[in-house]
Amino acid sequence: MVAPKFSTKPKICYRPIRPSDLETLEHIHAKLFPIRYEPSFFHDVVNGCDIVSWGVVDSNRPDGRCDELIGFVTARVVVAKESEIVDLLGYDSSKSDQTLVYILTLGVVDAYRNLGIGTILYLTSILDFCTYNC
Repeated sequence: MVAPKFSTKPKICYRPIRPSDLETLEHIHAKLFPIRYEPSFFHDVVNGCDIVSWGVVDSNRPDGRCDELIGFVTARVVVAKESEIVDLLGYDSSKSDQTLVYILTLGVVDAYRNLGIGTILYLTSILDFCTYNC
C-alpha cells in the first residue's frame, strides 16, 4: 500500500466527539457506510447519550480544518444477558453484572487510512470502558 502524501506531517490527536462535530460526523458516515443512520443516532453520539464516542483530528492540517474529524468510533455498553450474542459468548447467567462494549461504528477517512488510527480508536474505546467499569 502506498502511504498518503501530505504537505505537512499529520499530527493525530484523539478527543471526545462534541456537538460541534455533528455535520462532519453525518457526512463521514454517509461516505463510509452503505446504510443511513437516523438523525437521533448522531444526536445521541455528539451529546453522549448512552453512546461512548471518540474522534480523531489532524491538528497539523494546512487547510485550516485542524479540528475537523478525520475518524471516529462509537460504542455502547450493554448488559451481557441482554445482548443478542449471548449464546455465542458462552454467557454465564449466574454473573448478572457482566457487560460488553459493542462497537457501533468505526471509520477513518480515506486520506488517513493505514496509519493505525482505526486500531487506536478501537483500543481507546476498550480502555475508556475499562477505566470506568473494570
